[in-house]
Amino acid sequence: MYKLLFAIVLIFVATGVLSNLSRLNTDYSTDINIGSNTYSTDIADTAIERETGLSYRKSMCEKCGMLFVFDKDDHYGIWMKDMNYNLDLVFVDSSMTVVDVYENFDKESYKRSPPEKYINKTIAKYLIELNAGEWAKSGANLNDKISILDNSK
Repeated sequence: MYKLLFAIVLIFVATGVLSNLSRLNTDYSTDINIGSNTYSTDIADTAIERETGLSYRKSMCEKCGMLFVFDKDDHYGIWMKDMNYNLDLVFVDSSMTVVDVYENFDKESYKRSPPEKYINKTIAKYLIELNAGEWAKSGANLNDKISILDNSK
């Protein structure tokens, strides 16, 4: 009886976790203007989504990314656990100003001992992860404003 109950609970938990993770790959997204480019970004605004991020994804389209929404302006440690490609990290404060950028964060950095983690130098409320090289292609600079477009049409 306990084994059956445990199996049922496990199925419900797994279903909830998987449905939450699948949200990252579907229609919970927004477009963001950075410099001269527009990026389609999935949104990570829960603890599990922020922890998982882009891990395990085989690739990401050229003008795609992930927007991490944190609860408050602060310093956040970012790692590359289970990543398959390098990233540019763009930190944005609550006024939508780019406050820090880390380019070409190495996908292998998590495998080092100790694992490498990047912590933004200036407090930020948002992090945008882009494919490595996209920050330079955008033509944007530190202290530039970004805009999140309304996709509700």
